Amino acid sequence: MNILLASRELPGINDGGGIGVYTLTWAKSLQKEGHYVRVVTSDPKHPVNLQNYPFAVEMIEEDRRFSHVAQGYSYALYQRLLALSRERHWDIIEFPDYLGEGYFTIKAKRLCGEFADTVLRVHGHMSLELCDVLNQEIPDSNRRTIHHMERYALRFCDVLTVPSQDLQSRYRHATGREVLLTRHPLPKLPLPPESESALQSTSQTRQNPDEPVILYVGRLEYRKGVDLLLKAAKVLWEQDLTFGLWLIGQDTRYQGRSFQKQLEALIPAPYHGYVHFAGDMSREQLSRYYAKAAAVVFPSRFENWPNVCLEAMSLGCPVIASKSGGMREMLSGGAGILVNPEHTPSFAMALQSVLEDSLLSAQLKDASLQAITHLDVRASDILAAVLPHASTSSREPKALERTRWPKISVIISPRNGEGSNGWEQTVDSIKQSGYPAYEIVAAHPNPLGSLDEWWPLEQIQGDFVLFLEAGEWITESFLYEAVTALERHPDIEAVYPMVQEDSILYRWQVPDDGTKARILLPGQSLIRPLVNRHALFRFLPEGEGMHPRDDTGVWRLLIQMVEDGVHPELLPVFGIGRVKTSESAWRRRLWHHQENKILGEGGFELALWYADEKTAAHFEHAAGNEPVQIIQWARRLSRRLPSPIAIPMKRLWKKWIRLPYEEDG
Repeated sequence: MNILLASRELPGINDGGGIGVYTLTWAKSLQKEGHYVRVVTSDPKHPVNLQNYPFAVEMIEEDRRFSHVAQGYSYALYQRLLALSRERHWDIIEFPDYLGEGYFTIKAKRLCGEFADTVLRVHGHMSLELCDVLNQEIPDSNRRTIHHMERYALRFCDVLTVPSQDLQSRYRHATGREVLLTRHPLPKLPLPPESESALQSTSQTRQNPDEPVILYVGRLEYRKGVDLLLKAAKVLWEQDLTFGLWLIGQDTRYQGRSFQKQLEALIPAPYHGYVHFAGDMSREQLSRYYAKAAAVVFPSRFENWPNVCLEAMSLGCPVIASKSGGMREMLSGGAGILVNPEHTPSFAMALQSVLEDSLLSAQLKDASLQAITHLDVRASDILAAVLPHASTSSREPKALERTRWPKISVIISPRNGEGSNGWEQTVDSIKQSGYPAYEIVAAHPNPLGSLDEWWPLEQIQGDFVLFLEAGEWITESFLYEAVTALERHPDIEAVYPMVQEDSILYRWQVPDDGTKARILLPGQSLIRPLVNRHALFRFLPEGEGMHPRDDTGVWRLLIQMVEDGVHPELLPVFGIGRVKTSESAWRRRLWHHQENKILGEGGFELALWYADEKTAAHFEHAAGNEPVQIIQWARRLSRRLPSPIAIPMKRLWKKWIRLPYEEDG
């Protein structure tokens, strides 16, 4: 079989965490059993020796035309997978759930019929959304865009698999679909360098080779429960039980501050010497630390199927782990001690029993080695479980039998400041698309009329209706792909493409799929939908008075559709250029009219967006310590400069300037 694994993490290139270890182990297992395997990963932007891998590896960068990094990477991955699919047929393409890497590829299969003979599998590690919930993170609007991408991929992939029963239950509840349980092949730790000494320490840490060591391996993260481990250890230190606590893993931020700094603040001064923060560490180094540990502890508030626990068990380490999540299954039958890490007395008692009872420690070592043999799984067993499931649940694109292309009515509204040249540019782009059946209908904003009177509905003869503004242009393929998507999915009433915003950076903008939570965000005013004619007549707001310069008419139509339970969908294609967001005065007027929705879920998203904008307006650029206001002032200045000066300035900004809140999803 030909199997392609997509993962932004891969040890030796961009190490990441458990997803990378899983990808490496899974690819090796597949290759060993005779399958052709290729891994597509993120380019670390430094030299990498790809000959070290027994399978094919290639690296990609995100598409920088996108303002959102996660969207840019997902689209670049989709485009690369399209190219690879022309070279070779792929039986399975697999994505992680984290960051929604498969978002555009899964959309392309569902809406455009791409990858029709390939099973698109999403394997659950833990989505960013779930991590944010467990870490008590209040996500900004960028992170919530990633949450949406993850949900879409989970819901519409051909096969959704997870390794633990707890995550299976969570994803079933979240998606309302079947979730298949498949284990992981066991990871193997690489051998450490011979010259490396064990337990490298710092001058601040107690130096006693006979002192027992409790080891923690994982990110310093709230959901990982490291603070709970420190509380339990403190109880034992206060009882004069001496041991060292080694914490291996990179720091993260919790509530805006370094979590390591917060952990250090929990340690009373007399015990500072017992705790060593070792930082991030290569997998080659880890086995020496495991070998010296009296016990390895995983106190997570929730965990899926941690590779580090499997590695510790395979090396015969006594394991103490949280009973919340997949480790309850790993350590069933007495292979380790399961605790509720939130209950400090019982957690401390478990640590004490392993430190003081050598017989118990020996029993746990033997039990973990026996249990690990039952947790291993062959690649062929996983494929045997996945493929029959895919054959019955895969969403095959509906075959189309077309005798003619449906007619499209293109309603063109005047744009403030655009003359006849803008109208001609829009009409010319429609003609150049080559679409065979269309009509042009002019909208006539009337200061005394309502929205339903602006658009001459009695003139509309098309099966579908497209809304544009004068000055916008469409790509050659957009109309064909949009019509095909609506014909393939009669349950979808409207689709719309990615657009190029008419601004100084000429970035691609990606409006979200139409949902109640996201429909009020300003970016949704960029939507230029192709709507089923019957849906237009059904959902067009009647009697809604509009100012002639108000540019939110189409947006109001979409809000009404979403309010009535119809969800327009984004096409994974770039379709329209020179699109402008609605002016702020008309946005505020629309939000005022939608007061009942502002008070609900959509209002929460809107409040988060507004908070992000206010924060960004006072943010200082990290590279040069230059206020963002200066960049915004320079943008406004360029609009007043002669073209020979302004155009080169715009090109430079397009290449070099990325505001801080646009950098990171």
